[in-house]
Amino acid sequence: MNVIQLKNQINDFLQETKQRIQTFIEFAEDENEEIWLMFETLNEKALLRMAVECKKEVSPEKFEQFISDLEKQYRIYVPQARKLEKYSKFNLIIEAKQAWKRYKEIHQTFDYLKWLLKNSLSKMGVIANKIDNLDNNTVIKYYSYLKNSLDEMDEIYDRIMKLLTYRLFEIDFVLYIDLMFAGNTTITKNEMLSIIAPDHLFESKQEYIRSLPNEIDRDTFHRAIFVEKIEDMDNDVFAEMIFDSIMQKRERNEEVRKQMDEMVDEIFGDKLPKFKVEYDEYLQPAKLERMKPKLRLVKK
Repeated sequence: MNVIQLKNQINDFLQETKQRIQTFIEFAEDENEEIWLMFETLNEKALLRMAVECKKEVSPEKFEQFISDLEKQYRIYVPQARKLEKYSKFNLIIEAKQAWKRYKEIHQTFDYLKWLLKNSLSKMGVIANKIDNLDNNTVIKYYSYLKNSLDEMDEIYDRIMKLLTYRLFEIDFVLYIDLMFAGNTTITKNEMLSIIAPDHLFESKQEYIRSLPNEIDRDTFHRAIFVEKIEDMDNDVFAEMIFDSIMQKRERNEEVRKQMDEMVDEIFGDKLPKFKVEYDEYLQPAKLERMKPKLRLVKK
């Protein structure tokens, strides 16, 4: 490849990558705002239910003071508590299920746009390798011709590395699931089956559903959903919410991450090999090394 062709390739790369960066930034800004609004709406509807329940327990004067304090921050749904005598705990769950679908779409698109940025780094690495393979005389002769494009590539590299650290706002949807069981309350089996999409394909799951008690508490609900996986595999909304919550905790908390890794080791032992991956400056795998298994004492 001659220098003119290389220059054209660099310019095409810069044009494509600038567009990817702009798309990523615009999407992140717009959708972060949408997720925050989603979060605020779910929280306010949770407070609306709490306010309606509070109305039954306190004097009208204390209730009005309670609502007035909440209205300083929440002005859309909370004021409705003055008129409502009942507000079903399942209203929030229905809202959360609808929000989850959109929330998941946003994060999946965000992950794809982030992958495009990493793909741009990979392309940059290929171009950098071609530049490194140019002989010294060519580099010296055409340095001024390539300089502006190379400087711009350096700037693009820094921008991408910074953008890759960006995270969308995250919502822990399990909090809204658990509000169904606030105060150690329960729901009936029929109520649970009405809010999930139960599996109808596997007889073992049907047997487990039939074995459930008529009153379902929080722990029973979590086990049925996440361990026994009684939801339809194509519509396992609650299992997805619980898994996402666990992954959030793993990402944010070093102790949780360590405990989960130890649990995996305990379950799979040496049957699940682990690898250590080293990456180059363009985030491409540069070295793959299998980790030595942990030695365990064997009881006789």
